[in-house]
Parts: sequence; C-alpha cells; structure tokens
Amino acid sequence: MADQFNILFVMPLIITEDLYSITEKIKQVLIKFPINKRLDKIDTEFKTKVSNLELSYRRMEETKKETVALQKSIGKIISEEIIPYPPGIPILLSGEKIEDEHIKLLVVLKRAGAHFQGNDVFENGVKVFKSRNDS
Repeated sequence: MADQFNILFVMPLIITEDLYSITEKIKQVLIKFPINKRLDKIDTEFKTKVSNLELSYRRMEETKKETVALQKSIGKIISEEIIPYPPGIPILLSGEKIEDEHIKLLVVLKRAGAHFQGNDVFENGVKVFKSRNDS
C-alpha cells in the first residue's frame, strides 16, 4: 500500500530470513530512485457528489471512441479508467462525464509525482466516447 508520502511493506508472520538483511535489500533497491521534493499538502478533496454513468454499458459497447487532448476533454464521456498510483483509486471510470475538477485533480497528482496506469493522458490525451454529433 502507498500514498503520496509513504510505502507500507507487509511482512509475513514467519520471517525465514534475518529482518535486517531484508531491510537492507529494500534500501538498496530504493536508493536507485530519485527523491522527489515532498509537497506539504496535496488538496485532493473532490468537491462534487459521486457521479453517475452517463452511458449504459450496452451504449458504451456500441459507441465509437476517439482520443482527445486532456484539456479539451471536459464535458465528454471517458471510455477508459484513469488510475493514479499512489493512491491506486480510479479518478475516472469508463462512462463518467469528465469535469473540470477531474482535470485539476489529475494535474495536482501528476505534480506530486503520481504515476498513471496505461496511457500517458498528459502526452497522448484521453479516450472518450464519440458523441452522436461527432459521427
């Protein structure tokens, strides 16, 4: 488990090796990674209510997709999940409408050093469902 500032290692109840040597091995691996400047606080409070899916699962299967720039995606319906690590909790799920607050949160998490599963949405854009007007 991890968040922006910490990593939690869960050790087995029965340790077959010396705990000190395990700790040293972990340190040797982690020392290769750069230390990002720690931000004092990341305001990740999302101020909107829980959203509903804008399209049914059947409509999602039938609707064509396109890729658009992240900043131009506001108001469109996303066709992929966007999951930052840490914390590993989806910010957007397929079928949700992309709001301005989603974009702001993604930018804050990126600046804090979060990595995103799959496609780099900042460079390559996001996959969205084509609206009927775009067909």
